Amino acid sequence: MERVNEQRLLQRAQRGDAEAFAALYRANVQAIFRYIFYRVSHTPLAEDLTGDVFVRALKGISTYQD
Repeated sequence: MERVNEQRLLQRAQRGDAEAFAALYRANVQAIFRYIFYRVSHTPLAEDLTGDVFVRALKGISTYQD
């Protein structure tokens, strides 16, 4: 994803745009899952932790600063 597009999506997500957050999720979920799986080597745990990452991201999106 281009950086400019990512920044626009972040701004929209900060204003409560669920579609923008979903686009950020889709663009990043596989990379985050792969990284976590590499660290824990257990698929169900990696899936749970990946979900936790996005829950925390959603909770903190309003205070995110680039």
